[in-house]
Amino acid sequence: MGQVILVNSTNISVVDKKLNTPAAGVHLFYSKNVVIHENSISGNYNRETILMFASENVSVKNNLLFRSKQGISVHYSTNCEIYENNLISLTDEGIILESSIDNLIEVKRRKHQLSKNNQVIRYDLKCILPPISLDK
Repeated sequence: MGQVILVNSTNISVVDKKLNTPAAGVHLFYSKNVVIHENSISGNYNRETILMFASENVSVKNNLLFRSKQGISVHYSTNCEIYENNLISLTDEGIILESSIDNLIEVKRRKHQLSKNNQVIRYDLKCILPPISLDK
């Protein structure tokens, strides 16, 4: 199987898939209530292996992501849970969190097994602080 791309999807499960050298891996756009569990994805050197963009209520658990550029990337998404994944031999970040709130990311050496990564997690301040208005 090559890749999984979900757009405006609800109540979808991506479970027990083997994706080798995919162009995109598993990418979600504007999707809700998605489960991404127990997948093996390798050889994606162009972009994120798992991407969530403007999505909510996504569970990412027990996936093996290896020999790829980035592991898991979360942008403008809420109520996502990321835990117990193996992120191995990535050339860039393991987990990216950008402009997203109310997400749970469990990072433990024994849960997220990271090796040869530049960073475990990269995030912007919008993820941890409420938006600041500059209007007077």
